[in-house]
Amino acid sequence: MPHDRAPFLHIISQMQQKRYKEVMARRAAQSPWETNFVSAGTGTYAHHSMQWTDTVNISPYDGTIGLTVDRPYYSRMDAMPSLDPTSQRIRLFKSEKLERLTLISPRTFAVIWAVLLPAIAWSAWGTVGPLTGLGLCLAGLLVWTLFEYAMHRYLFHWETKVPVLQAFVFLMHGNHHEAPNDPLRSLMPLSASIPIATGVWAIFAMLFGAPGTWLFLGFMVGYVIYDVVHYAAHQWPMQSKLAQAIKRHHMRHHYVDETGNYSISAIFWDRVFGSKIHSLKR
Repeated sequence: MPHDRAPFLHIISQMQQKRYKEVMARRAAQSPWETNFVSAGTGTYAHHSMQWTDTVNISPYDGTIGLTVDRPYYSRMDAMPSLDPTSQRIRLFKSEKLERLTLISPRTFAVIWAVLLPAIAWSAWGTVGPLTGLGLCLAGLLVWTLFEYAMHRYLFHWETKVPVLQAFVFLMHGNHHEAPNDPLRSLMPLSASIPIATGVWAIFAMLFGAPGTWLFLGFMVGYVIYDVVHYAAHQWPMQSKLAQAIKRHHMRHHYVDETGNYSISAIFWDRVFGSKIHSLKR
C-alpha cells in the first residue's frame, strides 16, 4: 500500500452511500432553497484521487445547507456510519466503552459545565480584587478566541502523511466533517475537553500563579460559548441576524471550503487572518 494510504482507509458500502444520499436529500427538502451551485472535477480526498459532482443548496433564511453528493465516499479508521439514516453516526471504536467516550449529549454538557464553571470561579475568588479578576477573565476570553482559531486551523485541519497522526486528526475533528450533523458529536466530549482544560489551567498557574485561575475562568467561559454556538450552528435554526451570520459562516466552512472560516464564536478573526470565505465557488 502506498505511504499516503493508511490501512484504516476504506470505501463505505453502496448501501451506506445510498442511505447517506437519502438523508441529505430529505434535509434539503425541508426548507426553501434559493442559491445553488455545482462543482465537478477531479480532486483528492483523504489521499485518494476521485471524481466528484456536488450540488450545494444554501438557504437564504437560516443559512442551512442541502448537499447532494455523487462521488465515492471515503472514511477513515474503519469508521462506519450507523445504518440508521437519520443519525449518520460514525463508529470510531470497536469497544463500546471507548465509543461512549467520543459522545456527549447536550444535557450532560450543560450539567457538567454548570458545575465546573462556578467551581473555577470559586477557586479564583480572593486571589485578586474583583475588578482585576474581571479584567483577567476578559483577557482569558480573548485568549480563548485566538486558541479556538489556531486549534481549528492548525490542529483540526492538520495535513499529514503519517498514519498515526492522520488517525489522531480524524478522531479529534475529521469524523465531524464526515457526519457534521450528529447531535452527539456537535459538542466536544469530556474525554477531550477535560484533559485540555487541565493542561491549560496548569500553564496559567505556572505563568501567573494563583491569579491565573481568573484567566482560566475566562478561557473556559469562552470554550463553553464556542461549543454552544457550534452545537447551535448544526442543530438549531438560529433566526436572528447575528445568529444567521454565524451559522452561514460555519456552514461555508463545512460545505464550500474547509480551508477557510475557521472561527466559530469570534468570526472576525477569519477576516483578520485572511481566511474568510468570500465566494461560494470551490
